[in-house]
Amino acid sequence: TLFPFSTLFRAFVVSQADEDTFHSIVMDTFHTACYTKVRMGGSYRGCHAMDGQKYVCMDDLMMDVKNQECVVYSFGISGEYTFEETIASIGCEVYAYDPTIDAPSFKYPSIEFKKIGLSGAPRGGIYKTFLEITSENGHSDTKISYLKMDIEGDEVFGLPVWLESGSLANVQQIAMEYHVNDEF
Repeated sequence: TLFPFSTLFRAFVVSQADEDTFHSIVMDTFHTACYTKVRMGGSYRGCHAMDGQKYVCMDDLMMDVKNQECVVYSFGISGEYTFEETIASIGCEVYAYDPTIDAPSFKYPSIEFKKIGLSGAPRGGIYKTFLEITSENGHSDTKISYLKMDIEGDEVFGLPVWLESGSLANVQQIAMEYHVNDEF
């Protein structure tokens, strides 16, 4: 019997998956368990390209907003933070991180910024692991409604660590720019 992709995806347990299975599922944003998908943020960069735009599954996220428990982590915002502004505007608490910029002036007080980078393994300085960051915010056992990562290659090294450690167990959705080049 063949199951619809959404059934397989809903049964997927991140903390128990190997890296190949994880990659095969997350590579196609159009085949998900989501019934209502919305594009948020982004700005036009020419040549039919958007920068900063993310797909968000609204199925459970709006319930999190309604229950005032929508928590979003965003790593790597640079100068393009329309996604963070948009998701904060619907009622989410946003924790934005980027070690390369100073704190932007956000429109919404529900966005907290820290000049810290995300890393797979403890590196000290301005880089911390996902577990270190969520623990510092009191979110060790908190459901994370959405996790956005645009960390310029560190995801290649971090993703296997985060999957193995189970640190993504409370994350409901992930949007990740996966940077692959000859160095990786």
